[in-house]
Amino acid sequence: MEENFPESLEAVREKYGKFIERKYLRQLADLARKEKKTIVSTNGTFDLMHPGHIVGITEAKKYPQNKRKIPEGEIILIVLVNSDKSVRSYKKINPVHSEKERLEAVASLPAVDFVCLMQDTDPVNLLELIRSDFHVKGSEYDSMDEDLKIPGPVEQDIVEKYGGEMVFIARPTDSISSGKIRKSQKITNN
Repeated sequence: MEENFPESLEAVREKYGKFIERKYLRQLADLARKEKKTIVSTNGTFDLMHPGHIVGITEAKKYPQNKRKIPEGEIILIVLVNSDKSVRSYKKINPVHSEKERLEAVASLPAVDFVCLMQDTDPVNLLELIRSDFHVKGSEYDSMDEDLKIPGPVEQDIVEKYGGEMVFIARPTDSISSGKIRKSQKITNN
């Protein structure tokens, strides 16, 4: 028997806290729109949480307020966190922290309203469900970063398909942890 999804964002938080399963993302987004909320999303691995992650997440939540004058209480931030398997497939590295630990770390940030585990290597399928008003990435994703092999914003087409805006936020240049992990794993394996 299918369980009933809560009928308000407050009830969703009471039932699930900040942790939303993929199967409820569309319902969560529809509920947010029904409550006239602006939906902001971002995604990433969020391993070795550092100031760049925190700045990126905090600024993602603030973007509609700062740039569009949307009141803070009318914005929800959904963060999509790569699963361990998707990190290994996408970045060719093993995450230092488990997906559970990374979900909990991201959820602990005050700016985050909801987190969802992302099994795919990119967020396109989940963004199809969410249909964000704004999808935010670090500015390092605005072009190909050959050193870290970070692909450009594959999600831009799906975000814009539903009328959303792709946003790039500057982060500290030395805050990209994937390269640091890759380098340490290379040293360890030699």
